[in-house]
Amino acid sequence: MYFFQHLAFFIFNYYNLLIIFNFSCFIKRVELYKAFIPISIIIITTFSHAMDMDHQFWGGYGFQHEFNDSWKLQSDGENRFRNDASEQNFKKISIELSYAFKPWLDIGVTYQRGSIKGSEWVPEQKPVLRLNFKYERGPWEISNQHKFEYRDRKDNYNIRVYKNRTQVATDYYIKGKEFSFYLNDEIFYNATDHYANINRIRFGTKFYITNYLKPDIGVVFQSSNHHTFWDYQASFAIKLWIVL
Repeated sequence: MYFFQHLAFFIFNYYNLLIIFNFSCFIKRVELYKAFIPISIIIITTFSHAMDMDHQFWGGYGFQHEFNDSWKLQSDGENRFRNDASEQNFKKISIELSYAFKPWLDIGVTYQRGSIKGSEWVPEQKPVLRLNFKYERGPWEISNQHKFEYRDRKDNYNIRVYKNRTQVATDYYIKGKEFSFYLNDEIFYNATDHYANINRIRFGTKFYITNYLKPDIGVVFQSSNHHTFWDYQASFAIKLWIVL
């Protein structure tokens, strides 16, 4: 029974992603990008209120450095605030070294430290192995990312997590400035307790404001499975990258 529930969960979300991707292609063909952002804001606002979601704010910072065409180093930190952005419930800092083996494949190794707040703060650390497969077709880049994590928690509830993220991205120029728009759907699978516990859909854009500053601004919808109930979140997320 759980297998069929998980299968339906995956199919439903990738079907939604396909619908939005086709809609994006239609928008680009008829050159209605100026309407894309306001339409998205209307949909996001209506959907979040209809689902009675917790509205959150995610803020972060980071730096990236490419040594050459293959090696890349990046580090970032993030803080999240729940209950209508009134209470901090997450903080982390991480560092990753990645290598592009092929134009269609890069592999990264990450170490992350942070804390999650339930009734109290629980520190954790985790090593992460990341594989990212990429495919370009015309102006579109389609990628599929796999993450394998081991979460070493202070409360000894240590778990293995597998994350799968499918993303569609494209670049578009507005008044001479290049914007990279993306849409992705990420599913978290708790490999210790054997169930899919989080689904996260994110829409956003990245662009340079100077030669070295690159903000990533987006909206995130998240549904979380707590065995006996589900909860839902709508978050405004912004991260400022320093590209060296």
